[in-house]
Amino acid sequence: MTEPIIQNPAQPILPLAELEPVMSEDQFCQWMVNAKPSDRIQIHVGHLMLDRSEPHLPYEPSERVRLNLLASRAWVAWEVALISLSTQRVGPLEHRYFAQRTDTPFREE
Repeated sequence: MTEPIIQNPAQPILPLAELEPVMSEDQFCQWMVNAKPSDRIQIHVGHLMLDRSEPHLPYEPSERVRLNLLASRAWVAWEVALISLSTQRVGPLEHRYFAQRTDTPFREE
């Protein structure tokens, strides 16, 4: 006999109507191209690690794929100093994630 899966009380279930759609990787890249140094954009609201994890709610698999692509692109942009990343805590398991454009120019290839 299998036991029912109990929702982790630390991970609140948000109604789908309250979820913000995940910014696409293309939208983020377009923002980086057009952003001036010190321009800032919010790229996610929630708990990035949990929201990217397969067994966790609240996002559907297709939205998690978009979130993983966005997070990976933001990380690469941070590694090459195109952006700086920051967070703002707004609740126990809720943060706002921001990208801020640096003055590093894009490399032309």
